[in-house]
Amino acid sequence: MKRLVILGASGHGRVAADIAGKNGYDSIAFLDDTKKTCGRYPVMGESARFSEYDCDFFVAIGNPQVRRRMQEMLLTAGKQVTTLIHPSAVIGEDVTLGTGTLVAAGTVSIGAGTWIGAGATVSNNLQICGGCMIGAGAVVIKSITESGTYVGVPAEKIK
Repeated sequence: MKRLVILGASGHGRVAADIAGKNGYDSIAFLDDTKKTCGRYPVMGESARFSEYDCDFFVAIGNPQVRRRMQEMLLTAGKQVTTLIHPSAVIGEDVTLGTGTLVAAGTVSIGAGTWIGAGATVSNNLQICGGCMIGAGAVVIKSITESGTYVGVPAEKIK
């Protein structure tokens, strides 16, 4: 049986649970410090209870600093943090995804040589041309058609 515990029971957590189910996880539960349920999935308690579980983990917390801290806590404790990829997502053969990455369905098209910084968010159904650098924490809300460096919320090209 493939088991997954997701830390964070909000919208991102529901997306992660959906993708996890499509990737063969039979048992999915959540840990969250404030919520009691997440859709049809149970919240088994607060995130500090992670050590009680022997399974895969995924951190679905929107704040990139908190997400990184919680993922590092899991890895330091010897827990397996998984990467979730929707079955319909297309990943290029030369793409490397870091531990704990979530790739959703129908999200974006990213050109060659583009780098997306830690904690950056790209809205659904956008295109980012090749040769771009998207700064850490940036939020891309419209397609990018000109190579360059983009930072901020919303992301804008810097000169």
